[in-house]
Amino acid sequence: MKIVYFDCFAGISGDMTLGAFLDCGVSPETLRQELEKLGLPGFHLEIEKTKKRGITGTSCRVAADREEHCHRHFPEIQEMIESSSLDAPVKATALSMFGRVAKAEGKVHGVPPEKVHFHEVGAVDSIVDIVGAAILAELASPADGFPAMHIHRVGYGFGEREFEVLNALRVFIGGDEA
Repeated sequence: MKIVYFDCFAGISGDMTLGAFLDCGVSPETLRQELEKLGLPGFHLEIEKTKKRGITGTSCRVAADREEHCHRHFPEIQEMIESSSLDAPVKATALSMFGRVAKAEGKVHGVPPEKVHFHEVGAVDSIVDIVGAAILAELASPADGFPAMHIHRVGYGFGEREFEVLNALRVFIGGDEA
C-alpha cells in the first residue's frame, strides 16, 4: 500500500503542496498537462528548485498572466470543473473541496452555498491550487505520529513568505513494503 505523509510543521498551502510533490519527482510537464484539462486560461506555473535555510526543495507558484478581479459563485466553479477533461476522481475531489469551502463561507455569511461568491478563491491561482492540492482534505486520514513505512521519497515545498521557522511542507512518500 502506498503511503503519503504530510508533515505540516509550518502549515500547508496549495503552492507548498504542489512544490512538495514536484520535489518528490512529479514531472512539471505532467502537472501542467493535467491542469490544462481545466480549460482555464490566464495562468502559468513558476517552478524553481531552490534552497532555504540549508534545505533543498521546490517552489511552485501559480502566476496569473494578467490581473484578475474575478468573483465567481460556486455554481460557476462547479460547471468549470464538471465540463473539464480532468479524470473523474480528480473532478469529484475538487468539487468536494470547493463544496466544503462554499458551505463554510455560506455559514459565516448566512447564505446558501450556491449563493457564495468567491473573491480570492475564485481567482485563477486559487482554483489551480485547490484542484492541484485537493488531495489532502478529501483523501487523507489523520495519523497519530509518523506511520510505519519504508520511505521512498521526501520532498519539500516552499511557501513564499519568510518566517522564523522554515516555511515549508515536507512530504514523505513510501509504502508498507520496501
